[in-house]
Amino acid sequence: MESIIPLEVRHLFSDGIRAFAFLATIMPDGSPQVTPVWFDMQDDLIRINTRKGRVKERNMRARPKVALAIMDPENPLRYVQIRGEVVEMVEEGAVEHLDRLIEKYTLPADYGSPPRTERVMCKIRPEAVTVGA
Repeated sequence: MESIIPLEVRHLFSDGIRAFAFLATIMPDGSPQVTPVWFDMQDDLIRINTRKGRVKERNMRARPKVALAIMDPENPLRYVQIRGEVVEMVEEGAVEHLDRLIEKYTLPADYGSPPRTERVMCKIRPEAVTVGA
């Protein structure tokens, strides 16, 4: 099956690019909630990582439809917007996934390490993609 991600923005999903995704979830009252997140892609699923119990994690469990906006760090006028659905949320392998993201994003020394306990890896299946600029 061919990827739904258009060729001109696929580089944003590679390990060599440190693009941030802005994840939009839906609050219980129907209002949007947006969080910048690190991400990667495996088997055509976008993977993010969060601490268990965070607002975005609770929102995705209750309402799995999400949207992501990813700006191209090399061309801020180009972006990709993805609407999709969270298809799996797992704790197994989540700490290792966090380690992978830390390596990808090469944190500055003074950032500190994200909490490594009670992590959740969330897998999002893209359903609609729009490329801007």
